[in-house]
Amino acid sequence: MELLYNYLTSTEFVQNIKRIVENYDAMLDQLNTEKKAITKIWATREKQIWVVQENISALFGSIKGIAGKELETSNVLALPDRELE
Repeated sequence: MELLYNYLTSTEFVQNIKRIVENYDAMLDQLNTEKKAITKIWATREKQIWVVQENISALFGSIKGIAGKELETSNVLALPDRELE
């Protein structure tokens, strides 16, 4: 018991705990930084996808306006109706 008490109250033990906490904090900071970066990348990608959808819709509307009823409603020019997972 005395040996254990001496170790738990020693500078060596305190230093070991400090190193563990420092590493934990560093890993948590890195994880949060990565999350922020990925969230920003995803937001940019979602905006790009939205712009493509809008452009395809405008293009299809223009073609349909020119061709009128001659243009068969086709799924060729339509994007699949899918949600982001």
